[in-house]
Amino acid sequence: MEKNLTQGNTYKQLIKLSLPIMGTSLIQMSYNLMDMFWVGKLSSEAVSAAGIAGYVLWIGFAIAALCKTGAEVGCAQSIGRRNKEEAQHFINNAIAFVLFISLSYSLFVFFGRYQVMNFFHTESSLIEKMALNYLSVVLPAVPVNSIVVVLTGIYHGFGNSRITFKINTLGLILNMILDPLLIFVLKMGVTGAALATALSQLSIFLLFLGVSRKKEYFQNFSLFHGIRRAYLKTIAYWGLPAAGQSLIFASFSAVIARLVTSYGNHAFAAQQIGVQIESIGWLSFLGLSSSIGVFVAQNYGAGNESRVREGIQKGFTLALFLGLGIGLLLFFGADVLFRLFIRQEDTVYLGVLYLKIMALAQVFSALEAAATGSLNGMGKTVYPGITGILGNFTRIPLGYLLAHYFGVPGIWWAIAASCFFKGILPQPVVRFFTKKKAMFPQHDLGKIYTGENNE
Repeated sequence: MEKNLTQGNTYKQLIKLSLPIMGTSLIQMSYNLMDMFWVGKLSSEAVSAAGIAGYVLWIGFAIAALCKTGAEVGCAQSIGRRNKEEAQHFINNAIAFVLFISLSYSLFVFFGRYQVMNFFHTESSLIEKMALNYLSVVLPAVPVNSIVVVLTGIYHGFGNSRITFKINTLGLILNMILDPLLIFVLKMGVTGAALATALSQLSIFLLFLGVSRKKEYFQNFSLFHGIRRAYLKTIAYWGLPAAGQSLIFASFSAVIARLVTSYGNHAFAAQQIGVQIESIGWLSFLGLSSSIGVFVAQNYGAGNESRVREGIQKGFTLALFLGLGIGLLLFFGADVLFRLFIRQEDTVYLGVLYLKIMALAQVFSALEAAATGSLNGMGKTVYPGITGILGNFTRIPLGYLLAHYFGVPGIWWAIAASCFFKGILPQPVVRFFTKKKAMFPQHDLGKIYTGENNE
């Protein structure tokens, strides 16, 4: 099941590991793109409704990132230490943890769904109704999808990214079939898009269960009897900064979305479609970030200091080229890409402008991702969390300031500027830890959750 990344050609291993992870990320993005593609055929109001529901779900997935990061780093370092029992404990505790918090979040949103709609202040009863219908369908699927997120992190931690790619590909194929069938043939509209996504995520969950039953690391899985406080604390320690950054990012983005809605439905629809297209970049970067993190974590767990440094250096080189490539694609392909989803000229104009501005920020987003993966792999998750939060915060005051003078394009420039800050801020931190004479001051953080502490 696991792949040893502590030996062999660094570039080759990073690329072989990262390509399926990038593919998985792009496939996960494709669910939203498929929904947006078909929903865009309905109306801009339908796009806005799906976008509002998407922000609510985004926050839920950000919470799941807490357990995903902890499980990914923990399993990877355990493999580096050749400690099977430790890895099994990480699996048990991460899945139990994410199930509890995702269920809690789903219930919280369900009972507060009308207050959520009031926050966005759409002034359209039709958009609000469609958004509520969308949420009513996908909220029950949030715990299932959250477990899928953690299982994806676990398999990535083991260096086995092909399984997650294959399973998510099958889920996407199902979603591609269900979207037009439910939205148009059965005339379910936005609700059909939500149901297609929920059923696809359920199929992925069932496929993961079928595959995992045969894997040795899941043989002793126990949802309730395997919970240990020391492991939960370690998962939270590693995962909270990443989850906090994702949660705050989603919350800040919701504030920006509310600002955009004040400029009309076309502006909001343009941003929602633009964000989905732009996610081609940042989901690719997240895939590379995850592969760098797994590579670094396995070698960090094995105490291989020189190989950790080599992986970080070559990971940054790959990130630079990837960022340049995505930036060129978004800039020169903006009009063609955007017209695939909607043809209302007011929306197209603002959306193309959004993509061209964000194209300039792709290299910095790629550098941020490389820094995050490097630091996460060493267990230094708090630092990219802090720099990410600081960078994200800048988009709110900048957004309101630039919108005052330049209107909607000012908001686009504020978002791009925040990406610049997030790409620059973590670089000195990475250099600090990679240039330290003793990269492993407390080499084995795992001491708190092995035989020395059986809480």
